[in-house]
Amino acid sequence: MTKYTNIVGVWDLNAIQNGVGKFLIFQQELLQLREVLDVENVDLYVCNSRGGTSREIITIISRLNPYLGNLNFVNRQEEVNVSATDYRWPGNTDYASCSYSESYQTVQKYWEKTHKIVQMKTPETVKQLAQIWMDRHVADAKMITIHLKNNALDLQSNANQQSWLDFFLYSEKETPDVKFVIIGLDKVDDVICSLHNVISVQNHGGNLELDLALVDMSTAFMGMASGPCNRAILSDKPYLIWKHPGHHQEAMERELVNPKGFGFANRNQKFMVEWDTFKNLQHEFAQLINNT
Repeated sequence: MTKYTNIVGVWDLNAIQNGVGKFLIFQQELLQLREVLDVENVDLYVCNSRGGTSREIITIISRLNPYLGNLNFVNRQEEVNVSATDYRWPGNTDYASCSYSESYQTVQKYWEKTHKIVQMKTPETVKQLAQIWMDRHVADAKMITIHLKNNALDLQSNANQQSWLDFFLYSEKETPDVKFVIIGLDKVDDVICSLHNVISVQNHGGNLELDLALVDMSTAFMGMASGPCNRAILSDKPYLIWKHPGHHQEAMERELVNPKGFGFANRNQKFMVEWDTFKNLQHEFAQLINNT
């Protein structure tokens, strides 16, 4: 049996469409493999002969991996350097059940061996900048990060902005010590962004690096199933995430193992295949805030 000394992750953008959520799941697969194989470091190759993909996004997410060794950008997989004692991930037969397909099945499989989600870590310099932002815009309030997905090409998965507006108005009276911080580049109703207890990061110097750091440093995360929500899913952070019924229904039946969502979720983490109605938002938030 081969004793591996290194993991070589291959993120092939010639074969798949890039995505924040997929790449976050990919990092967890590498971290889980490091535990299972008992190796020290993880090297990463990003293959892209087509251009047009931001190296900045890849670098920001890669830096969340505390065991990252070398980050290499090449054109094709043929340029990936793998030795006899390197474990290469993924293999050609793994694509359908791993991050390449935005699937959590591989993470679940390795979690059943390690019984833990290996935490990604925000770099200390980024944390310091995020803390400055929080001191300026959140102060002493309890911060809940929010992602209200609003994709013109995928209407079925979008947030019900009227429900969220009603929820924020309700919370302004019931939980005045909470500040809701909206991350992402999605278009959010101006009325929501004007509320006293809501602030949009993109309107105040936001970027992906800050967004992910704020999720990490927040009391909890709420929002729609989307790329950024995976930063919360792959942590011990309390979260409430909604996935509309009927959207990717067959995939959800494969991915979710119990009514609250993923098998590795803790009691304060819920991934719900339900509509984001005001009633649902209010009910779930009341339970979450009482437990945090």
